[in-house]
Amino acid sequence: MIFVHDGSIEGFFNVVYEAYKLGVEPVAIYSKTADFQTGMLYKTVEIDTDLIKAERVVTGIKRISYNALEHITIAFRHCDKDKDLAIFRFIKLLFAKKGAALGMLNHPDVVTFNQLAHAVNIETHRIRGFVRFRETDFGVYYAPISPDHDILEMIATHFIDRYKGMPFCIHDVPRKKMLAFDGTICRIVPAQDVEVALSEQEIAMQSIWKDYYESINIKERKNERMQRQFMPMRYRKYMTELHNDVKNN
Repeated sequence: MIFVHDGSIEGFFNVVYEAYKLGVEPVAIYSKTADFQTGMLYKTVEIDTDLIKAERVVTGIKRISYNALEHITIAFRHCDKDKDLAIFRFIKLLFAKKGAALGMLNHPDVVTFNQLAHAVNIETHRIRGFVRFRETDFGVYYAPISPDHDILEMIATHFIDRYKGMPFCIHDVPRKKMLAFDGTICRIVPAQDVEVALSEQEIAMQSIWKDYYESINIKERKNERMQRQFMPMRYRKYMTELHNDVKNN
């Protein structure tokens, strides 16, 4: 049976609930917002999101391990379209083996699950160093990002603590959503294409910063392989020392 949910983690927990209720082993679990193909051999069932059912699954996981629940919510942010089934299999093992499942580090379902959570954690840590804010002409700082995984909420606390009281927006461009902080309240809001008018100071600082970056770059000692290791290509698109990607509109 193929299960389809609304894309939220609550929707995923409803799939877990219904699979156990029906006593079936999913062959695939997908978000209806993702591209996927149904097969002739398996029935496809779309599951409605019921917060009460989701909470029952969450409670069951908490009774075994709060740490496991935290890692499940992290792994769910992975971009792999098959992540839901991998997480389901870990939860199934967790319910079967209880706390012992957490120590079964060589079990294939645990290995796959830990790889998902680890990849999300690594990118969350790494991208903090690649966010580049631009000062807009209305006093709000804006930073576009394009992470592999859905980590916008996970980096919120870091930047709120670092820039206390400073209004800023971090725009997850491919997922069309934005972390908006007005200096007091933080929200996640939908965001399509954004045009940003830079302040005069920002225009000057971008030029200075780019000149500085080029001045310390010793061409004779350039090591592209090491650069890609410490500054992956996928993060360079919005780095102001490499591109003036936001036009002064």
